Amino acid sequence: MGSPNASTFDGTVPVFSEVFMQNEIITSTPSAEEVMRKVDKESNTRVFTGWRKIVIRALLITFATMILLFQLVIQVDNYVKYPVFIGSILFIGYLLYPVTKRQSVRTNYVPFYDIILAVVSAFSFYYFAIFREDLIFRASQINTLDLVIGVVAILTAFEFCRRAVGFPILCVVGAFIAYAFYYYCVMSKIDFLPSFRKIIS
Repeated sequence: MGSPNASTFDGTVPVFSEVFMQNEIITSTPSAEEVMRKVDKESNTRVFTGWRKIVIRALLITFATMILLFQLVIQVDNYVKYPVFIGSILFIGYLLYPVTKRQSVRTNYVPFYDIILAVVSAFSFYYFAIFREDLIFRASQINTLDLVIGVVAILTAFEFCRRAVGFPILCVVGAFIAYAFYYYCVMSKIDFLPSFRKIIS
Protein backbone atom coordinates (compact mmCIF):
# COMPACT_ATOMS: atom_id res chain seq x y z
CA MET A 1 0.00 0.00 0.00
CA GLY A 2 1.52 3.29 -1.07
CA SER A 3 2.09 6.36 1.06
CA PRO A 4 -0.62 9.08 0.86
CA ASN A 5 2.04 11.63 -0.05
CA ALA A 6 3.41 9.55 -2.88
CA SER A 7 2.05 10.02 -6.39
CA THR A 8 1.04 7.58 -9.01
CA PHE A 9 3.33 7.28 -11.97
CA ASP A 10 0.73 8.61 -14.43
CA GLY A 11 1.62 12.20 -13.47
CA THR A 12 -1.87 13.16 -12.26
CA VAL A 13 -0.89 13.81 -8.62
CA PRO A 14 2.32 15.75 -7.92
CA VAL A 15 4.88 14.28 -5.57
CA PHE A 16 5.07 16.05 -2.19
CA SER A 17 8.72 16.97 -2.69
CA GLU A 18 7.92 18.57 -6.06
CA VAL A 19 5.12 20.65 -4.53
CA PHE A 20 7.48 21.78 -1.76
CA MET A 21 10.15 22.77 -4.27
CA GLN A 22 7.67 24.72 -6.38
CA ASN A 23 6.40 26.63 -3.33
CA GLU A 24 9.97 27.35 -2.28
CA ILE A 25 10.78 28.76 -5.73
CA ILE A 26 7.65 30.94 -5.76
CA THR A 27 8.24 32.38 -2.30
CA SER A 28 11.94 33.11 -2.99
CA THR A 29 11.29 34.90 -6.29
CA PRO A 30 11.80 38.68 -5.83
CA SER A 31 9.00 40.99 -6.82
CA ALA A 32 9.21 43.28 -9.83
CA GLU A 33 9.49 46.28 -7.52
CA GLU A 34 12.51 44.79 -5.74
CA VAL A 35 14.21 44.03 -9.05
CA MET A 36 13.59 47.58 -10.31
CA ARG A 37 15.06 49.03 -7.11
CA LYS A 38 18.28 47.14 -7.76
CA VAL A 39 18.73 47.85 -11.45
CA ASP A 40 16.97 51.20 -11.93
CA LYS A 41 18.25 54.21 -10.01
CA GLU A 42 15.04 56.19 -10.51
CA SER A 43 12.94 53.40 -8.95
CA ASN A 44 14.86 53.53 -5.68
CA THR A 45 12.32 55.70 -3.86
CA ARG A 46 11.03 55.70 -0.32
CA VAL A 47 7.93 53.70 0.61
CA PHE A 48 5.08 55.53 2.31
CA THR A 49 1.82 54.26 3.75
CA GLY A 50 -1.19 55.81 5.45
CA TRP A 51 -1.45 59.60 5.71
CA ARG A 52 2.17 60.07 4.56
CA LYS A 53 1.35 58.38 1.26
CA ILE A 54 -1.66 60.67 0.88
CA VAL A 55 0.52 63.74 1.52
CA ILE A 56 3.10 62.69 -1.09
CA ARG A 57 0.38 62.00 -3.65
CA ALA A 58 -1.21 65.37 -2.89
CA LEU A 59 2.15 67.09 -3.47
CA LEU A 60 2.61 65.31 -6.79
CA ILE A 61 -0.93 66.13 -7.93
CA THR A 62 -0.48 69.77 -6.90
CA PHE A 63 2.81 69.96 -8.79
CA ALA A 64 1.28 68.46 -11.95
CA THR A 65 -1.69 70.83 -11.71
CA MET A 66 0.62 73.81 -11.31
CA ILE A 67 2.56 72.86 -14.44
CA LEU A 68 -0.65 72.52 -16.45
CA LEU A 69 -1.87 75.91 -15.23
CA PHE A 70 1.46 77.52 -16.13
CA GLN A 71 1.32 76.07 -19.61
CA LEU A 72 -2.36 76.45 -20.47
CA VAL A 73 -4.05 79.02 -18.25
CA ILE A 74 -1.74 81.34 -16.34
CA GLN A 75 0.79 83.41 -18.29
CA VAL A 76 3.86 83.47 -16.07
CA ASP A 77 7.23 85.01 -16.74
CA ASN A 78 10.01 82.48 -17.29
CA TYR A 79 11.97 84.12 -14.46
CA VAL A 80 9.19 82.86 -12.18
CA LYS A 81 8.14 79.66 -13.92
CA TYR A 82 11.51 77.93 -14.14
CA PRO A 83 12.73 78.59 -10.56
CA VAL A 84 9.36 77.50 -9.14
CA PHE A 85 9.44 74.39 -11.35
CA ILE A 86 12.94 73.34 -10.30
CA GLY A 87 12.42 74.27 -6.65
CA SER A 88 9.24 72.19 -6.47
CA ILE A 89 10.97 69.21 -8.05
CA LEU A 90 13.79 69.41 -5.52
CA PHE A 91 11.39 69.74 -2.59
CA ILE A 92 9.42 66.63 -3.57
CA GLY A 93 12.54 64.83 -4.74
CA TYR A 94 14.35 65.05 -1.41
CA LEU A 95 11.28 63.57 0.27
CA LEU A 96 11.14 60.67 -2.21
CA TYR A 97 14.78 59.77 -2.90
CA PRO A 98 16.99 58.63 0.01
CA VAL A 99 20.68 59.37 0.26
CA THR A 100 21.48 55.62 0.03
CA LYS A 101 19.62 52.54 -1.18
CA ARG A 102 19.46 51.06 2.32
CA GLN A 103 17.17 53.85 3.50
CA SER A 104 14.58 53.10 0.80
CA VAL A 105 13.54 49.84 2.50
CA ARG A 106 12.43 51.68 5.66
CA THR A 107 8.74 52.50 5.46
CA ASN A 108 7.55 56.01 6.34
CA TYR A 109 11.08 57.20 7.14
CA VAL A 110 12.44 60.59 6.11
CA PRO A 111 15.51 61.76 8.07
CA PHE A 112 15.57 65.30 9.40
CA TYR A 113 18.45 66.35 7.13
CA ASP A 114 16.42 65.46 4.02
CA ILE A 115 13.56 67.63 5.27
CA ILE A 116 16.06 70.47 5.75
CA LEU A 117 17.51 69.88 2.29
CA ALA A 118 14.02 69.87 0.78
CA VAL A 119 13.19 73.26 2.31
CA VAL A 120 16.61 74.83 1.62
CA SER A 121 16.78 73.61 -1.98
CA ALA A 122 13.26 74.82 -2.72
CA PHE A 123 13.89 78.25 -1.18
CA SER A 124 17.20 78.64 -3.02
CA PHE A 125 15.28 78.52 -6.33
CA TYR A 126 12.14 80.30 -5.12
CA TYR A 127 14.43 83.16 -4.13
CA PHE A 128 15.08 83.99 -7.79
CA ALA A 129 11.34 84.04 -8.48
CA ILE A 130 10.46 86.14 -5.42
CA PHE A 131 13.13 88.78 -6.03
CA ARG A 132 13.17 88.58 -9.82
CA GLU A 133 12.52 92.29 -10.36
CA ASP A 134 15.42 93.28 -8.13
CA LEU A 135 17.69 90.73 -9.79
CA ILE A 136 16.74 91.91 -13.27
CA PHE A 137 17.31 95.55 -12.24
CA ARG A 138 20.78 94.75 -10.88
CA ALA A 139 21.56 92.51 -13.89
CA SER A 140 24.96 90.84 -13.37
CA GLN A 141 25.82 92.91 -10.28
CA ILE A 142 25.05 90.20 -7.78
CA ASN A 143 25.70 90.66 -4.09
CA THR A 144 27.03 88.20 -1.52
CA LEU A 145 23.58 86.86 -0.64
CA ASP A 146 22.83 86.16 -4.30
CA LEU A 147 26.15 84.36 -4.60
CA VAL A 148 25.58 82.18 -1.53
CA ILE A 149 22.04 81.23 -2.58
CA GLY A 150 23.24 80.49 -6.11
CA VAL A 151 25.93 78.13 -4.78
CA VAL A 152 23.39 76.42 -2.49
CA ALA A 153 21.00 76.01 -5.43
CA ILE A 154 23.68 74.39 -7.59
CA LEU A 155 24.91 72.06 -4.83
CA THR A 156 21.43 70.90 -3.82
CA ALA A 157 20.53 70.31 -7.47
CA PHE A 158 23.73 68.29 -7.87
CA GLU A 159 22.92 66.12 -4.86
CA PHE A 160 19.38 65.45 -6.04
CA CYS A 161 20.65 64.45 -9.50
CA ARG A 162 23.08 62.03 -7.84
CA ARG A 163 20.25 60.42 -5.88
CA ALA A 164 17.75 60.23 -8.73
CA VAL A 165 19.95 59.52 -11.75
CA GLY A 166 23.47 58.75 -10.58
CA PHE A 167 27.01 60.07 -11.03
CA PRO A 168 27.09 60.11 -14.87
CA ILE A 169 24.83 63.17 -15.05
CA LEU A 170 27.11 64.94 -12.57
CA CYS A 171 30.08 64.28 -14.83
CA VAL A 172 28.25 65.86 -17.77
CA VAL A 173 27.19 68.95 -15.81
CA GLY A 174 30.63 69.21 -14.22
CA ALA A 175 32.21 69.22 -17.67
CA PHE A 176 30.04 72.16 -18.73
CA ILE A 177 30.94 74.10 -15.57
CA ALA A 178 34.63 73.33 -16.08
CA TYR A 179 34.39 74.63 -19.64
CA ALA A 180 32.72 77.80 -18.37
CA PHE A 181 35.65 78.39 -16.00
CA TYR A 182 38.08 77.67 -18.82
CA TYR A 183 36.33 80.20 -21.06
CA TYR A 184 36.32 83.00 -18.50
CA CYS A 185 39.64 82.34 -16.76
CA VAL A 186 41.83 81.19 -19.66
CA MET A 187 40.32 82.44 -22.90
CA SER A 188 38.89 85.71 -21.56
CA LYS A 189 41.68 86.12 -18.95
CA ILE A 190 39.30 87.07 -16.14
CA ASP A 191 40.26 86.43 -12.54
CA PHE A 192 38.73 83.46 -10.75
CA LEU A 193 36.37 85.33 -8.42
CA PRO A 194 34.79 87.51 -11.15
CA SER A 195 34.51 84.40 -13.33
CA PHE A 196 32.82 82.56 -10.47
CA ARG A 197 30.33 85.40 -10.05
CA LYS A 198 29.54 85.36 -13.77
CA ILE A 199 28.88 81.63 -13.76
CA ILE A 200 26.60 81.87 -10.71
CA SER A 201 24.73 84.82 -12.19
